[in-house]
Parts: sequence; structure tokens; C-alpha cells
Amino acid sequence: MKNAPTPQKPLTHHQQVVLMGLASGQSNLEIAEALGVTEHTVKYHCRGIYSRFNVTNRFQLMSLLLRPYLKSRPGGSKAA
Repeated sequence: MKNAPTPQKPLTHHQQVVLMGLASGQSNLEIAEALGVTEHTVKYHCRGIYSRFNVTNRFQLMSLLLRPYLKSRPGGSKAA
């Protein structure tokens, strides 16, 4: 996708897997259970992801990652 945000450093494999869970709307606990790790481990990976995209939470992350898609849709940049 054109102008898609990229992390400051490439994501690790574990961060990529956690990011897919976040994008799917899963909670930290759901991601942890699916991966067979603790919720603390998922939170650790989330902090790493947030840092690489220079955001502080999953809402900001998803907003950042969806921005190019929303702008490319007809009427995507107009206020409702």
C-alpha cells in the first residue's frame, strides 16, 4: 500500500505475530493463550511494537496503520 507506515526498526517475528492478534481485535490475554505465553510476555511485545511505531497504545497503532487505507477510499479524508 502506498505510504503505509513502517516501523523505525523491523519487527521481530514475535512482534509480528502479536501485531496480527492486535489487528484481529484480540485482547492481550487472548493473544497469550493462542501463543502459549503469558499475558506479561504479550504486553512486553506490545510495548516493543508501540515503540517502533512511536505510539503509546493499540488505538494509536491501529489508527496509524489504517490511515493510508482510509485516505485512499472515496470520501476517506472528509469529515463526517
